[in-house]
Amino acid sequence: MTSAPPPAPRWNNSLRAWAAELVCSRRDQARYQLLIERAPGPSLDSLLHDLRQLGLTPDPHTGQPQGTLDHTSAQQLWRRHQAGGGLRLLDTAFLRYDLSLEAVMRAARPTACPSSPACRPS
Repeated sequence: MTSAPPPAPRWNNSLRAWAAELVCSRRDQARYQLLIERAPGPSLDSLLHDLRQLGLTPDPHTGQPQGTLDHTSAQQLWRRHQAGGGLRLLDTAFLRYDLSLEAVMRAARPTACPSSPACRPS
């Protein structure tokens, strides 16, 4: 026998009326992306050393760490290296992108074109 899910909070229904979406993150499940903007030197070397110890290597093109950190690792890294500045930890639950098609180039020939005036040949 399965139990019914708990009722949605009242504010959740209010958000639907505004076509809004609430994105939450649970600390025990969170994954963090580390962004580094730090000048070369001992402070950066120490940070990169700690990242390698956690199994994260820098991207050869951007220098940014490849991969994410769990909450405990992110918190420990932050405490150890925040004084050097140039660090941002972003919860990946909030890294979201919206893509919008602004125009269709004339040379583009879509295989299935919606009934949009932008897709019709002129």
